[in-house]
Formats: sequence, C-alpha cells, structure tokens
Amino acid sequence: MADIANTVVGLVTSIAVSASRVKTNKRTCRQLALECKWVYERLENKELGPLTDPALIGLVETLEACKKDMTKMEGSGYFVRWLRSGATEAICNVHMQSIERWLSRIPQKPSKDELDKDKKEDKLYEKEVSKNLYGATRILNSRVPSVLLERAIVNPDDLIIGQEVGSFLYGTIYSGTFNDQPVLIRKISDNYADGLEHIRKGVILGRCLMNCTNIAQIHGICKGNMIVTQASTHGPLSRHLITDTLQKVVIARKIADAMMFMHELGESDSTVKRSFTGIVHRDIRAANILLDDGPDGLEPKITGFESCKEDGSLTRDYPISVLEDITRWWSPERTISGTSIKSDVFAFGVLMYEISTGMEPERDLVAKEGALVAAEKGQICIEYTDLMAKCLQAHHDARPTMSKIVDELQEIERIFGAARRPEP
Repeated sequence: MADIANTVVGLVTSIAVSASRVKTNKRTCRQLALECKWVYERLENKELGPLTDPALIGLVETLEACKKDMTKMEGSGYFVRWLRSGATEAICNVHMQSIERWLSRIPQKPSKDELDKDKKEDKLYEKEVSKNLYGATRILNSRVPSVLLERAIVNPDDLIIGQEVGSFLYGTIYSGTFNDQPVLIRKISDNYADGLEHIRKGVILGRCLMNCTNIAQIHGICKGNMIVTQASTHGPLSRHLITDTLQKVVIARKIADAMMFMHELGESDSTVKRSFTGIVHRDIRAANILLDDGPDGLEPKITGFESCKEDGSLTRDYPISVLEDITRWWSPERTISGTSIKSDVFAFGVLMYEISTGMEPERDLVAKEGALVAAEKGQICIEYTDLMAKCLQAHHDARPTMSKIVDELQEIERIFGAARRPEP
C-alpha cells in the first residue's frame, strides 16, 4: 500500500491526457478528469484516510475502470460507434458518480474558488490547443511562416551541447540541456543549407502537435540549424529490443493514435477553408520513435519532423545520400504522386514489422508484395499480421485509415489484456 499514491497519480494523469484528446463530449470528459484530480488531491492531503487503508484499493479500481474507458474514447472510430447510441456522456456520468462517492467521504468538497480555478485552467488549456491548431493551419496555407518561426527560436545561452549520440537524415544528434532540462539536439549539416527553409517549416508543424502525448516535444530551433527536442529515457525504438508481446501491441497502438491525431488535424477546425486533410510525417520508422518511461510502461513518442508536410506534397527535398536507405519505408506510389496520409500508413505497416521482429526491413522484402508480411511470420498474432498486410497494400486506396488501425489495435490489445487478467 506504500505506493498507492504513485499508482493513483499515474492513473489520474493518464485520464487527464485522454480527456484532453477526445474529439467530442470534451467538456464532460474534462469534468470527469477534474473530479479524478480532486480525489487525488484529497488522497494526498490524507482526507481519505491513511494510505495503508485497504479500502483505498477500491479507489484504484474505480480509477482503473475510468482510465480504461477514457483510453478507448481517444479513438475517433470508437466515438462514431458510441455517438450513434448516445452512450458517451452516459459512460462519463457513471464514472463521475463513482468519483463523487469517494468525494462524499470527506467533510468538505472542493471549494468554489478551487472549482473556478480548475475551470479557468481547463479553458486556458483548450485555448492553447486551439492556438496550436490555428498555427498549423497558417503554416499549411503559407510558404514562409516567418512570424511563427520567431516564436520557435531557442536562445543559445540557454542551451548546452553534450556528446554525439546518433544521426538523422540531415545531420548529427547530440545530447544536451535546455534550461537545465535534458534534450536532444539535431544539428543540420552544412551540406543541406539549401533545404533549411523546408526543414524549419516541418519543425514548426511538429511544434503545433505538442498537445499529443505520443509526439515528442520540440522546444524550437537554435542558430538556424539546431533543432532542440525532448530527450527520452531509452532512446529510439530501433535500438531497444522489446520482448513483451502485449507491450509491442500497446506501443504500436499509441504510435497509430498519434499519427491519427496528425492526419486528422485538418478536420479539427471547420472554420478554416483549405485543400489539405492533415499533416503527413513522411519519415515514420523505428529510428524516429523515442521510448520514454510512462505510468503504464514504455511510452513511444514520434520525432523526426524535419520532413513533415501537408498531405499531397511531392517528395523533392531528401538528401540523395540517404534516399537509398529510407526508401525501404516508402509506398509504391510515393515517388510518382507524392506523399499522402496513405503513404504514412504504408510506412506504419513497415514499422509494425520492426516492432514485431525487432529488426529493420530488408529492401528485397519491402519491394516484393507480401514478402514482408510472410517474413513477420505471425509472431504477435494473426490479427496483428493481417492488419500489417492491410497497411502494406500496393494501392493506396486499399490501405486503412489510421482511425481504423487504432480501432483494430485496441481490440488486439484488449484480447491480450484479458488473457493476462487473473481469474477472479
């Protein structure tokens, strides 16, 4: 029971993250998250009794049930089904009633000042999300986002560059600190000076996605050629062998969820007229997935936004020296018709192979239709392999959307989780 507070704060944090990312019934979900936060504050103040009280196991179970439903609610496919039945708000209300029962155990519930403060913070958060989305639409509709670029400048005096830790498409990666926080510094080589404007635009687009849990935070650009990003505990996925089957599925699902967030950005603001449907990463692979510690295990975070563009951009600005290597993740149509959200889906299919096998794909396997799927050999389960095959379809229209992929991975995750749950 000694670590029950840590367990509760982890659950409350996860619930808050999920509530911030839902696409409908936002206010109800955020209210549920706030009530969960109030319960934790009361627990921390020992208003719910000593942490050794066995009854608090019931609080953990209540929050776990809430977290499970809130995690499902992040996916747009889930919402389409539940909105038709009108059940989304009802689910939140059931959880709020459970939380209210815990709050009723204390002599005094949150004061009016506390409620007003939390509601104000809630509105400020929503305003920040809207500002980021608006910033993205401005970038996508302009060639030179000079004003937004100024906001992304990192002061060199606040940055300390450490040792070299790796490389990326356009240069070298260093460890370092920014305002005393550990960071990664992606220094662009002088060989790619002509493409700096495209790279900066991609970086600023990535900054507009920072509200997504599974996208690595980009602090900004220093001296015009150094991209300062969030560091990670375990480095890139390409250097980390994952042996736990359920964890592989969870990581794949979280990456897919973040990609869905990117791809559906263009649908988030119906007041802005534009001809794009979302942001395309254009370099999805294990080397661009950082692994960090999270409340429920490893937390994947997408990085490598130097090449991301709006849907439909032609592939023109990659360094020739690395093209041969990265085309293993490219869809058949990419060099002809440009990038699209469906070319990202193809790359995700290759990434599913990397997650399952712990190996990079061989060129011959990717080039031959069906060969990569056969090489994966159903190591996780047949449903995972079938989904991978759908993502790797030769024709882009035959590939599923990221929303559909998230739904299928959630179902696979549910099956594995149920199989591990002990019998009552």
